[in-house]
Amino acid sequence: MRHGPRLLMLAMLCEPNTMKNLLTILLVAAASAQPVHSPLKGVWKVTSYIAGDGQTYTMQPGLYIFTEKYFSIVATANDKPRPDADPSKATDAEIVASWRPLVAQSGTYDMSGRTVTMHPTISKIPSRMRPDSRWTFTYQLDGDTLFITLTRTPDAKTKLIRME
Repeated sequence: MRHGPRLLMLAMLCEPNTMKNLLTILLVAAASAQPVHSPLKGVWKVTSYIAGDGQTYTMQPGLYIFTEKYFSIVATANDKPRPDADPSKATDAEIVASWRPLVAQSGTYDMSGRTVTMHPTISKIPSRMRPDSRWTFTYQLDGDTLFITLTRTPDAKTKLIRME
C-alpha cells in the first residue's frame, strides 16, 4: 500500500477505539481492493474451429495470451498453411494470400460475466485501432479447454487449449 506509513502514523495518534475502527476499515478496504482473477489469464493455443454447421476444422498455429487486463493474439484464421511467399520475389497476389489469414492484435479487455470485450491498441487492421473499436465474445471454460464464440458469429466457436 502506498499510503501505509502515513496511515500507520495516523493510527498511532488516534485513541484505542478509533485506532481499532480505523484498522478495521483499512482491512476491509484492502480485502475489497484485491483484483478479480481473470479465468482467461494464461497462454492459449488455438486447436480448432467449429463452424455453425458443426464441421470442425483443425487450425494452423495461433496463440491467445491473457493477463489480468491485457490480451495479445497472433493466429492464422485458416485450416491450411499460409503460402511461404518470399517478399522480395512474391507477386502481390502471393503476398495477399500469405498476409490475409494472419490475425494480430493486442490491447486491453474487460469482462462482464462470461462476456469479454476486447479493446485493441494495435492491430494488423488499422481500423480496429480506433478508440471506439471493440469486439466481443462469450466464453466457456472446461478445465484447460476454452471455447470462444464471437458475438458476430454466434453459431461457430474456436477451441483453445491452455499452454500455461
